[in-house]
Amino acid sequence: MSDEDKPELVPAGYVLVDVVLTTHQAFIVRKWEEAAQLKIEAARAAKAKPRFDARNEVDDFRPGVRCEIVSVHHPCFSRDIGKVIVVTKVSADTRQVWAHDDRPVTYKVNRNGRRVVDSDPRCIQTVYGMDGLRVLE
Repeated sequence: MSDEDKPELVPAGYVLVDVVLTTHQAFIVRKWEEAAQLKIEAARAAKAKPRFDARNEVDDFRPGVRCEIVSVHHPCFSRDIGKVIVVTKVSADTRQVWAHDDRPVTYKVNRNGRRVVDSDPRCIQTVYGMDGLRVLE
């Protein structure tokens, strides 16, 4: 049987070996074979399904954009649905944004009579998944 007639049993970079081994050596070789099969299957899956390129879909997300939270990853955060946030940083590779609440800075008067910052929401940032946000602007 020529090389052209053989079905591709072993992909490039691997070698099919037929040997006689002791029981212990055969055990070790079977472990290697399992590891190689996992790598081969992962390579085939990567070829069959191209990697998702988030950069093509994240153009709407950029620093300064106001977004509304439309879904959360756990029911305990359901009170955040509908909250408006402001994006400060975007990570296209992980499809995540860093954002803070869309609230104004609040001030107070200290005991010396000076006006000082009481709360600045820009100082508290949270990471959100892009799938759970809707762009408002």
